[in-house]
Parts: sequence; C-alpha cells; structure tokens
Amino acid sequence: MWLTLQGLADAGHKIALVVPDASGADASSYEYTELRAVCTLHFVPVRSRSYAIHAINSLLTWTPFSIVKHASNEVANAVTERARQFQPDVIHAEQLQAVANCAGVAASGVPLLLRMQNVESELWNQLSRSGGWRRLMALEGRRLKRHETMVLRNSDQTSTLTGRDAFTLRDMVPREIKARIACIAPEFPSELPTAAMVTGQPAVALSGSSGWWPNAQGSRWFFDTVWPAVHAAFPAADAHVYGGALVRAANVHCHPAPVDSIEAFPQNAIVVVPIQVGSGIRMRILEAWARGLPVIATTVAARGLDVESYRQLIIADSANDYVSALRKLSLDGSLRERLVTNGREYLRRHHNRTDATRALLDGYARAASAATMRTSRDAA
Repeated sequence: MWLTLQGLADAGHKIALVVPDASGADASSYEYTELRAVCTLHFVPVRSRSYAIHAINSLLTWTPFSIVKHASNEVANAVTERARQFQPDVIHAEQLQAVANCAGVAASGVPLLLRMQNVESELWNQLSRSGGWRRLMALEGRRLKRHETMVLRNSDQTSTLTGRDAFTLRDMVPREIKARIACIAPEFPSELPTAAMVTGQPAVALSGSSGWWPNAQGSRWFFDTVWPAVHAAFPAADAHVYGGALVRAANVHCHPAPVDSIEAFPQNAIVVVPIQVGSGIRMRILEAWARGLPVIATTVAARGLDVESYRQLIIADSANDYVSALRKLSLDGSLRERLVTNGREYLRRHHNRTDATRALLDGYARAASAATMRTSRDAA
C-alpha cells in the first residue's frame, strides 16, 4: 500500500488516507513524516471488541465473521466526512473488509475501486481442509463467497494482484460483471538493501507471524516436518524466525517481529516460505528477490507468480525437497546468483512503478465510467 501511495503521488495525484486505529496513534507524529509527504493522513480511533461479540453479531446478521470484525461506524463516518471535504474522484477500498466502511460514499455516486489482495473465501476453504474447526471454517468460506459476490456486483471496478485470483472472482458473477474485474500487478522495487549477516551454514530465514493463520500454520509445519530433516543433513544450519510464537528446536533463533522489514532479510540467508494456504501474491518472495536472497517456497506460496522452479526460486513441498534444495544451493555457487538475477528481472518486468501506477489509474478511470453508467441507469 505504501508503494501504491508513492506511485500515485509521484504521478501528481492527491490522496486522502483513512486508517482505522486501535492504538491511539498520532498522525502528526514524527514517525509518520514520510507517509504525510505523499497523502493527507487520518487516523480514526476505533473501539476494540471481543471475538465473542463479533461472533454473536456475525451469527445474528449472517454476515461473515471477518467482515463484521472490521466494520466500524467510526471509520464509515470518517470516510464519509473526509469524502465530503476532499471531493474525491474515486474511492479506493484496500481489501474486501474495507468496503463496508466506504458504502455511504459509494452510494452517493462516487466511483468505488476494490483491490482484492486475496480471494478471502478461497483462503477459508483451504483452511477448512487443513486445520481444526473445519466445519466453522467451511461455513465462513461459504458466507464469504456469497458476500464477495454481492460486493463484486456493487463495486464499479475490482482489481486483483494475480490473474488466477481474477479468474476465480469472475467465475462468481454474471457475464456483465466479469469485465469489471481485472488483474493489476502491484509495484515492487527491484533492489533493496539487506540486514547484517546471521549465523548458520546455511542460514535460513522465515516469517513466524502469529497474526495471520496461514503464516503460523506454515511455520508449525516447517519446524515439525522439515527442520528435523534439515538439521540432520546440515548440523551447522541455523533457522532465524522473525515474529510469531516461540519455537523450541535445535539451532532455531527467534527474533522479535521486525520494526523494519529489512531485519528479516539477513545478507547471507536463504528465505523459506513454507505456507500451505494462500491466495494473491506472497510479498515476502518479492522482497527476498529485491534484497538479493534466494527463495525456497511451497507450490502454494509461489501460486500467482509466473515462475519456474530453479529459475526464479525453488519449489519445495516436503522435507526431502527442502534438503535437496539447500544441498544444491550449497554445492552450486552460481545457482544462488542465478535465482536472484532472475527474480530481480521478474520484478522489473512485472512489478515496476510506471506500469503498476498506470494500470491502477486505468482501473480508476474504468470505475468512473462504470459509476457514470450506473447513475444514468438509476436515473432512467
């Protein structure tokens, strides 16, 4: 989102950013100087409610839990007020959960573009096949699919991060809505610095985020299934986990969740992305390429990227796959360099700022055209 804001600002556009906040952050503080340089920033204090209250409201309204959890009268009122003052040409809702907080403005005729980072119903359906609480997760997946279909019908334009997600969403709606769904690949820089070197031969780095179930689940799978085999094959290997739950295993070093993402990308590391559930694009893969690090990822993690194993990254879906990949990276000095070079070329070709910003602006224009047609139709 930060890169999107930078691209739009560089292209000469004015942006008002409304951010729900439960931490009491001050938009005028020094730490948000860079953000305020590209947009007017509005933090909206929101009340934290228990999961039990969200669950009850979800059952009573038959609205998906994750939608209820993020709906906020405070945010909706703030969006409406900022729109009244700012008079925007388009409303950009970042992710499905934000749409409810934009409904008042969209109903007034302002074009709405929804950017779907994931297909939410697909994520929950995958979770229902791979974890506990399967029936509840499957129910949430069905309710989310119904909700997504409704939102897609009401949005003037929907953009996805991958062609695969666009295809999935188009399959949910009638023919006349399909044209309003398009893939717009996000911007990502092709070169970024790395953090200081860490221990391990090889050194393995992964995100242990506990705030996102697929990351936490993938981390558990990696350390339960893959790491014992890796440690047996490479006794000097160290795993460095950034954020998430504490992992108690040989040669595993747990670090706090990084304040700056650079901390999770040490100079000598091999980045592993072992998730079993996913949609959209794994930004961690893009960032590893930009920071000059090779990537080993599951098929699910690489899904949505037009890549080949051993060309831009290495696909590994079992403990033996990971051991084999690490062995080849250790023995073939040119493999690491080749993966990074091809990864950075992929970023330049598919995720450069000029193309990403232009495509997004085209999406806004299509949303405006669709809104005009809708207003004319309603008036008639």
